[in-house]
Amino acid sequence: MKGLLVLNGEKNSDLPDVSRYDYVVVADGGYDKARNILGRIDLLVGDMDSMESTPEEGLEIVKLIPEKDFTDGEIAVITMLEKGVTDLDIFWATGGRSDHFFGNLALLGRCISSGCKARLVSDFEVIEIASGDFELHNVQGKTISLFPFSDKLHIITSQGLKYPTEDLLLTNNVAMGISNIAVADDVFIRSDAGNYFVIINK
Repeated sequence: MKGLLVLNGEKNSDLPDVSRYDYVVVADGGYDKARNILGRIDLLVGDMDSMESTPEEGLEIVKLIPEKDFTDGEIAVITMLEKGVTDLDIFWATGGRSDHFFGNLALLGRCISSGCKARLVSDFEVIEIASGDFELHNVQGKTISLFPFSDKLHIITSQGLKYPTEDLLLTNNVAMGISNIAVADDVFIRSDAGNYFVIINK
């Protein structure tokens, strides 16, 4: 089941055609920005502290209180996982406050721990969390960066990257994994330790 989540970050990417998605969710103030673009919203999640418009009649809403342990985006992701979403695109998750951006990166961790593939998408980059073997397609010429999500990442080997990564150990206090280049359309990465960020710069 494929899901689309629109958050309240910068409008740094055109939103995709919702017909590609089974379940479309908007979080809080993202509703004001996306309501006239999407054409279909299945669920609105939030404490409504960032919203200016009134939700349309009949829209399903998960209304939260401002004093809560989870962000609006996190509740949205939890709800989507409970609905059976296994492949999730998250838009407008970057820009603005850095703490919100780090929180949105953590959403990817929650997804992968639940068996859901997820990515943050903007006009500039796509950010995913991978584990073990990972494949990228249609990426020739793009810049690929790898960072540990856990404390370390051990890459056994890779194919399709300009700079070698054989038996490469990356830790969360080095930046050695930045700015590799895809020299083939298809890139393959094999690792045996740690979850890791894969950042594809467009």
